[in-house]
Amino acid sequence: MFCKFNVLFSILATSVVNISAQINNISMLNETNFKVWKEAVVEKPILTLDNLQEVKIEKWKCSNRMCLMIMKRLIL
Repeated sequence: MFCKFNVLFSILATSVVNISAQINNISMLNETNFKVWKEAVVEKPILTLDNLQEVKIEKWKCSNRMCLMIMKRLIL
């Protein structure tokens, strides 16, 4: 039991460090880099009956929520 907990804790700690490092590499939005930020925005896919499109929409929603959380963190 302890070994499983230790492995899970190690994986979680590594993930947190990795996510934190990735967030810290994102440049803060300002007047000089708006064009770069705008080009990096993922466009919302058009909803169709195709399952693949629904998966893309769900990924877009998740990405959009995460980006908003990151931007709110950088603005504060």
